[in-house]
Amino acid sequence: MANHLILTLIFSVFLSSCSSPIPTYYYQLDALAGTPSSALETSTAKKIIGIGPTTLPNLLNRKAIVTRTQEQTIRLSPTEQWAEPLIENIPRTIARNLALLQPNSLFHVYPWQAFGAVDQRIVLEVFQFDGQLGKSVIFEAAWSIKDEHSQNVIKQ
Repeated sequence: MANHLILTLIFSVFLSSCSSPIPTYYYQLDALAGTPSSALETSTAKKIIGIGPTTLPNLLNRKAIVTRTQEQTIRLSPTEQWAEPLIENIPRTIARNLALLQPNSLFHVYPWQAFGAVDQRIVLEVFQFDGQLGKSVIFEAAWSIKDEHSQNVIKQ
């Protein structure tokens, strides 16, 4: 019995040392290519806009990349993962893109206390962010712009 156990252990160690692990690939959202326009004078007062808070469905609050294999079937990839949490990557990517598109404003990601007060904030609720491999990606979200001084919603 003891010999059988030892042989089984040796065989298990041998098999595990022969297999090579499947590599994991890490991905990150990135902003549009380009640099913010510097056409404005430095003395021009810029509007300060905060991005956040942002909410995600629990399905996206994980490292594994989510894809749809067919209607209403979800697949969590064991080998393709986000390099950082989407709850941090999405608002930072949006802020960088808006900085390129709106050079008259400064953008800070929530929480922005280190930068002081903001004039407006963009609140984002992500509903869906997935797709089918080799096909399109679906990004569905609701957003609103709120004036921080009057507490009024400016746009939805």
